[in-house]
Amino acid sequence: MIGLSLAVVAALIAVPGVAQSNTGPPVALQVFVGPPSEHRSGAAFFPDIIVAAVDAQGNQVPATSFPNLFMTTTEPILITPGVPQELVVTTQPGGARSGELLDPQPTVVLQDSAGNRVTDPYTVEAIPSDGQLLGTTRIPTQDGTASFRDLRLTTTRPGSYRLVFVATAVGSGGGFDTFSDGFVISSGTPQDWALQGTRTTVRGKKGIRVTGTPSIDLIGQRVVPYYKFPGQSSVRPGASRPLVTSTGEFRYQRRTGKKIYLYFATEDGSARSERITIRR
Repeated sequence: MIGLSLAVVAALIAVPGVAQSNTGPPVALQVFVGPPSEHRSGAAFFPDIIVAAVDAQGNQVPATSFPNLFMTTTEPILITPGVPQELVVTTQPGGARSGELLDPQPTVVLQDSAGNRVTDPYTVEAIPSDGQLLGTTRIPTQDGTASFRDLRLTTTRPGSYRLVFVATAVGSGGGFDTFSDGFVISSGTPQDWALQGTRTTVRGKKGIRVTGTPSIDLIGQRVVPYYKFPGQSSVRPGASRPLVTSTGEFRYQRRTGKKIYLYFATEDGSARSERITIRR
């Protein structure tokens, strides 16, 4: 509800503040405000503001008790929102796999100090706490609201992330920012990459070699190996970043005599292979 300012209330009660009944004690005059009728522009009309008499307990006293008391209703009063004070996330971003659309997509609203939606023109930019945010990350407000439609976050480190939203006034450059709640980004959807893993000798020690052909065009890019050994609960990235050559293949090798689980992913986390196992 859009509230009256103090200045308006003071003007409304600039009337005799006490009424005397013929038989009872004095009673006070009080302003009663009905619910506003909100409009899309952010303005609101108050069609039923009245000045009435109330007793010591705050109960409205019927006008028939005061033959010399007159009560009236004002003309409709237009109240508009105050100056922008904060940016509020009304729809929090939801989690997704790396590279896929966040579900749900976030919505933010510009508000004044009383929580009213402010329709001044602003642009809002979404910035990730980590990783790479793709899609339309900067959009204008419409009637004080910015609703994102196609945000997706890519990362090589699945986990919890947040977005910061920065609202900037059109023309003046002033603005506000706020953070979203945390949301979880999981590993990218496995792709049908062709992987072949074998045992070999690496620099005179037992090791492994993996030859891979990604199912998507990654020529000239590097891929990240993720591995774990039996008994370990989580994978970790390898230090080596094999290059996808002009033939569309990459080769990876490391020294280990243990059974090992492996998969490979793009550096931005948007695509990854299925996991393979190379036994001892």
